[in-house]
Amino acid sequence: DGDTLTLRSRIDHHYITGLSTVESAYKHRDRIIAKFQEFFTAGQQNPTGKYKAFVIQNSTGDAKRIDLLNWLDFNGIEYGLPEDARSRSMKGFSYRTGKNESFKLDGKDIIISTAQKRSVLTNVLFEPNTIYTDSLTYDLTAWSIPYVYGLDAYAVETPIKVKENLGRKKKEMEYIWDTKPYAYVQEWKTIHDLRFLADILKKKVVVRVAEEPFEIKKLFYDRGSLVITRKGNEYLGNKFDEIIRRSAKKNNTDLATVGTGLVTIGKDFGSGKMRVVKAPRIAVLAGDEVSSRNFGEIWHFFEQQINYPLSVLDASKVSSFPYKEIDVMIMPEGSYRSFVTEISTSEQKKKQTSADKLIKNQVPTKLLDWIKDGGRLIVIGSAMDKFVDQKGYGLVKYESKDVQKIEEKKAQEKKLSDRLTKYKDRDR
Repeated sequence: DGDTLTLRSRIDHHYITGLSTVESAYKHRDRIIAKFQEFFTAGQQNPTGKYKAFVIQNSTGDAKRIDLLNWLDFNGIEYGLPEDARSRSMKGFSYRTGKNESFKLDGKDIIISTAQKRSVLTNVLFEPNTIYTDSLTYDLTAWSIPYVYGLDAYAVETPIKVKENLGRKKKEMEYIWDTKPYAYVQEWKTIHDLRFLADILKKKVVVRVAEEPFEIKKLFYDRGSLVITRKGNEYLGNKFDEIIRRSAKKNNTDLATVGTGLVTIGKDFGSGKMRVVKAPRIAVLAGDEVSSRNFGEIWHFFEQQINYPLSVLDASKVSSFPYKEIDVMIMPEGSYRSFVTEISTSEQKKKQTSADKLIKNQVPTKLLDWIKDGGRLIVIGSAMDKFVDQKGYGLVKYESKDVQKIEEKKAQEKKLSDRLTKYKDRDR
């Protein structure tokens, strides 16, 4: 009405709206409860959606399956084994290939039927093809759970009967270990393996990583697999097996035992291709110049997800970092406005500006010296802007002057064309 909307008015409006909602819900409570029950009953008896069941194949690694099942439990989604345990051929949409194809249904495959109370939620989370897209929302394809967990899965249009609901039952890996093995071998596949490595490194266990693939006991291990031999860990005594096994169980890893260091294919465990893993001393930059969100992501990953120690350094004090005590440094997104260098001015510049020194936008030389000495720098997102066209880093904005002219022309044309695009139709 042309009047000013005050903060007090907004608070009053929210207060009145909130009370009105509660009052309306109370007056229509019987109808609301009936509709609520109807929603869940309809999901059990007549599920909507193209697909009637989702199959998680037994070929998927145990650690990934356990992660998925725990997540399904958390969200109250029911699942189980097929009622008919016989192996049979079926047809469905493969999340791996993105095509409709035949597959073998096994008695140990996990079946997630859409005929359940949380039918709508199940369809939303497992729908392989997202129809709705909008530049303002998150990428909805990330909601398709088989892609999130990297599972061998199929979406099936015909119902599959489930023997029983296995939800809410404690799920643990099953291990068959030798009593006193020569070595433990761990594939490098999931975050569970990273947690396991972080855990045993903190306990001073000597771990080796395979630089080439190998085969032992008729099992293939790709490069990156971990090898933990008894030899080299003698100082741990009887605690060696206890430390390794307890950590494997705690982190749900596919840990195996072997009775020899001789492999059938590849390099033996005593070769130079089995490199000792050094526990890295990691630091992350923080402060006013750093994105708090990106810093929080990194901190959460190390401290909460893999439980590995992380030093936090003030980005504005980059020149006084304890570089000799850092192996890996992570630069989250940020402005890094303190990354400048003072340079002496020429006599001509001094006459023009009356300044003895000028400030140049440049990465501190101590950081480059640290990298040359073997330090590893991980730069994320907008933080890379500080390294573009800086000597010693090999990061350039344009490959050549010709490419620069082409890209600048494209940017200018897009800027001009955006003027003719309606505001509501622009990318947001």
